[in-house]
Amino acid sequence: MTDLVRRHPLTPAAQVAAPYSRAMWRLVPPLTIVAGLLALTAFGLMTWLYLGGIATVVLTGAATYLGALGFANYQARSQNVRHAWRRAQNSLRAGELEEARALLWNAERELWIPPYGDARLLLLRAELELREGNIEEAAALFDKAVGSGWLAPDGPLVDMLPETFTGLARFAVIEGRTRDALSWRQQLATLELDARAREALMLYIDALVDARCGDHDPLLRRLRAAPELEPLDREQRRTLEMLEDFALAHVEPTGFRRDASAGVWTRWSPGEFLYMTPRWPDLEDFLRSRGPLVALPASADETG
Repeated sequence: MTDLVRRHPLTPAAQVAAPYSRAMWRLVPPLTIVAGLLALTAFGLMTWLYLGGIATVVLTGAATYLGALGFANYQARSQNVRHAWRRAQNSLRAGELEEARALLWNAERELWIPPYGDARLLLLRAELELREGNIEEAAALFDKAVGSGWLAPDGPLVDMLPETFTGLARFAVIEGRTRDALSWRQQLATLELDARAREALMLYIDALVDARCGDHDPLLRRLRAAPELEPLDREQRRTLEMLEDFALAHVEPTGFRRDASAGVWTRWSPGEFLYMTPRWPDLEDFLRSRGPLVALPASADETG
């Protein structure tokens, strides 16, 4: 991990500038248009006064062309950041932390991206820090992303809000802030979302909260009565499998240990959930009882 950080040193969380707030950014497009028109008008008048009509047309056209090139470059950079964000997200899900760090390192160096792009990168940076065991760094980055105001149902990041709210709820559970997790669950419930997907994501959050609160019997009943979990991604489904075994270890400890020693459990690896343990000692003890806590990348057939 030290070599990984040395090769791609990301900006420390304390030094990461918070994105411009959404309220402030709403003023930028109209002000930019007005400023551009005024500048173009002033430029045209000056060239007309000093150089004449033909030169005015030529130079004004050239200025307009250069402005269009600048806007196209801005759009291209924003698109590059979006692609890097998606690739880094897939790398994180696959357990490929080095690849995710390299992609985010490159994305950090892109200039002139919209602040909601900054907020999106902050969320992914926070997830990377969490996976690497830097929970304080993760908390600081999550706070900056949330405080930016870009995580609003009517904003440009609406498509990623279900996943974002679910991730924030999971992080709150990891830190032991179950009330905050339920607050994110409530916000998730208000989103315009496919009913099956909403139900599955809310079940995922409820299961995490039950496990953190030690409500093992309700957790088992909830999972056994669960509807189809197809809307969840593979990692979320494996997390529910782990939580089911976690609850069984408390409800039926003797039988569970006998099954585990016989090698019955093969659905998930303890190392997959190492990142969830820094402030959850009960979960860490359980995972240690299942094998060495080594964080390994997910295999290729487990990352779809």
